[in-house]
Amino acid sequence: MKRVFGVEACLKTPVQIGNLFNSLVPEVRVLCTSCSNFSHIEQTTIGAILKNASNPFEFNSNAAQGPSNPERYNASSSADRSARRGFSGKRTAVAGMTAVSLALSGLTVPSVVGGGGSGFAEAQTANAANEMPVTASVNYDKGDAFYSVFSDLREVPGKIDTFHVRLKPLEYKNRKFTVTESFPVEAVYRYGFTDQNGKADTYEQSISGIGVPDADGRGFVFTLDEPIKDMKAHGSVRFAADPNRISAVELNADGTVKVNGKGNPRSADLPNAAGQAGVISYSKGSVSGTVDPKGVDKVELVDAQGKRYTASIDATTGEVTLGELPEGNYTLVIDPADGYVKPADRTVPVKAGEDTRLGDLTPQRETGSIGGSVSNVPSGANLQVRVTGKDDTTRGVSEVVDVVDGSYSISDLPTGDYLVEVVAETVPDGYSVSGGQSATVTHNGTDTKNFEISSGRGKLTVNLTTNTPVEINAVHDGVTYAFGPRENSFTWNAAPIGDYTVGVDAPEGYTVEGDTSVNVPEDGEAIANVKVTRDKGSVSGSVDPDVVSKVELVDPETQERLEVPMDESGNLDLKDIPTGDYTVVVTPKDGYTAPAEQTVTVEKDQNTTLEKLAPTRDKGSVSGSVDPDVVSKVELVDPETQERLEVPMDESGNLDLKDIPTGDYTVVVTPKDGYTAPAEQTVTVEKDQNTTLEKLAPTRDKGSVSGSVDPDVVSKVELVDPETQERLEVPMDESGNLDLKDIPTGDYTVVVTPKDGWVHRAC
Repeated sequence: MKRVFGVEACLKTPVQIGNLFNSLVPEVRVLCTSCSNFSHIEQTTIGAILKNASNPFEFNSNAAQGPSNPERYNASSSADRSARRGFSGKRTAVAGMTAVSLALSGLTVPSVVGGGGSGFAEAQTANAANEMPVTASVNYDKGDAFYSVFSDLREVPGKIDTFHVRLKPLEYKNRKFTVTESFPVEAVYRYGFTDQNGKADTYEQSISGIGVPDADGRGFVFTLDEPIKDMKAHGSVRFAADPNRISAVELNADGTVKVNGKGNPRSADLPNAAGQAGVISYSKGSVSGTVDPKGVDKVELVDAQGKRYTASIDATTGEVTLGELPEGNYTLVIDPADGYVKPADRTVPVKAGEDTRLGDLTPQRETGSIGGSVSNVPSGANLQVRVTGKDDTTRGVSEVVDVVDGSYSISDLPTGDYLVEVVAETVPDGYSVSGGQSATVTHNGTDTKNFEISSGRGKLTVNLTTNTPVEINAVHDGVTYAFGPRENSFTWNAAPIGDYTVGVDAPEGYTVEGDTSVNVPEDGEAIANVKVTRDKGSVSGSVDPDVVSKVELVDPETQERLEVPMDESGNLDLKDIPTGDYTVVVTPKDGYTAPAEQTVTVEKDQNTTLEKLAPTRDKGSVSGSVDPDVVSKVELVDPETQERLEVPMDESGNLDLKDIPTGDYTVVVTPKDGYTAPAEQTVTVEKDQNTTLEKLAPTRDKGSVSGSVDPDVVSKVELVDPETQERLEVPMDESGNLDLKDIPTGDYTVVVTPKDGWVHRAC
């Protein structure tokens, strides 16, 4: 057998060491129950073990010694220091570690109790129903090490992610931690086990997390980024952090921070500080319940910020589950399936580490009722009515009730479609009952279905003439028998005897004619002759055939066009038009614009007069300019009718004529005396366009003069315009012959200028 600090057979054996760390005894004997032997431990060996156990990580020994402002620690701090990730001080624990070092590292091979000073102490007080007490401790060596160990772990099914340690208030009343910000931690989860060969071994798992100091500086809450699942017994979790992120100070008796001679806070160590209470728990909760999967589309929990969590629903068992929920109050929201009533939202509390049972969440079914009467009930008959579900939402529903005093009623039926019938077995021999009827149950509604007991049957034949499907029904003793849409004749071979009124529900615009009231005799036949015809009317009117090409009626739904016949005089007449609204469309001839489309209604057996059919003449305009001194007027002449339109001319000679019927015109210019008109020209007036008249200037009429004079006595001969005094000299050759051509026509004064010594005398 190996000695106790190296033996693996003792890893699972609880051993008590009385007042181990304060004991002054020179040696301690430890009993190994599996081998029934004592192992001897020297006092010097314990010291070496403790040194190794209390400092399993190596850190920077030159770390800061604490804060410089003591007032900061006598009041709440608002300093903003961000956590630094990445620190790790892990050292792997291996099988075969000494029992004490295993305990200090977290493995709970021996349970250590009692002791004072720097010794460990148990603390197993839970402060919440889902929290579990464990042994816990904190070790802080200024600038060298900071770690916290949770040991004496028990087997815990489920998840654990939160660890809380508190210092003993009396034992550490003169010291406290002063760190106020959260900080990253590295956790090592360990437990011992025996492998398949019977050899003791150690499981180890490293998990990162965050440490949060308690507000009073006397504890820490450590939260893992990933929870430990199904924690094993006899294990531990050790949290380590960068000691430079941690600080602690000494306290006066009144709780204020001690300061040194320079007025700075006196930093402190808390080596191997025993915890008052070590608690482990899980920070998340869950909910569960049951539901009929057909009745619910979705189950959700909504937190205070409006975030929605959707639960899973097992389609077979209807189990509702939703886990990993932060602790708090949620609103339960159920989205019901069609045919179910939405339940009121309610508040559901979720507690960390607990599952909140929601119970059965199936909403109530929407319901209604079916009722009615059964007429002609034979005396002494005990009739019953059965309703049977016939769609997906009602299939499987079947209810039977008694007919009491000729009436029946079935309530609380799930909404949907049903077949309603009088139970044939309850109808006395020699009697018959009308067939089953379809019923639709709506929420809080009642569908009424009536039946009739008859002692005989006959035939009801409907001879139907129609070119469109129509709904046919027959009413007998207050009961309506529906035969659905029909296009052809049919026979009902099991009609209860008696009087019937055949009803026809024809579309709008159709007329029903025929024998609709008949009597079905027993074993006989009643024939109802029904004819459904289209309602028709007519239209008439008149137009100018010279300006209208055709008139049509257009069905606005089908766009079918009906041309209205027009005779040579323009008379319109169209008969046998299906009733309804039509759009009147006029097609004009060239040079004309159709009138606005209009809607007319053709009514049954009525003639509708078509009005406002006249197209409007297309028109344009002309403009231009002439010399008003030489032009008397400008006209447009219609070459077909010779109608003349004079174009107005202002005093400046500007021409402007509007609203001229479109077409070709001959432009005729009338000049003033002494001028000749330009050649006639053809212009085209277009719809809504202006045509500019050009080449309108007349030409001046001209003539010539001639004669002769004695060139020895006449210097020159001139023609003087008496109005303008313009002078035109008549050319004279050396022989005295006079000749001047291209002279504007008109009166002139002849002026002779004689040579010196001569006087011209007028004749």
